[in-house]
Amino acid sequence: MVRPLDGKVISKFGDNLDGVPNDGVNIKAAAGTTVKAISDGEVLYAGNNLDESFGNLVVIQHENGIISSYAHLKNISVRKGARIKAGEKVGSVGKTGDVSQPQLHLEIMKDNTPENPEKYLGKI
Repeated sequence: MVRPLDGKVISKFGDNLDGVPNDGVNIKAAAGTTVKAISDGEVLYAGNNLDESFGNLVVIQHENGIISSYAHLKNISVRKGARIKAGEKVGSVGKTGDVSQPQLHLEIMKDNTPENPEKYLGKI
């Protein structure tokens, strides 16, 4: 798997955010920074109507029951149903949804259970 972007982690997996554990990691980066798919897969969702707090969101189904989600995007570069390769652009960093600074919220789920992205990507 490839890292979606380089940046500083501002909220780790499991951190308490307003009484709710973080199911992913939040990575600070400049607005407009390219966000890449972590692995080959199929786009399950691309839009901003799934969860208002995530803003613009892309969800990708990968092999072995793994799903990755990319939230708070400034814009989205893929469409639902598209096949995507590891490292391909899915969008760019933004501050949509419930965030006050540009960042990427990345979640990885395995068999519908949140997993620490660092388990797959190494130290971020």
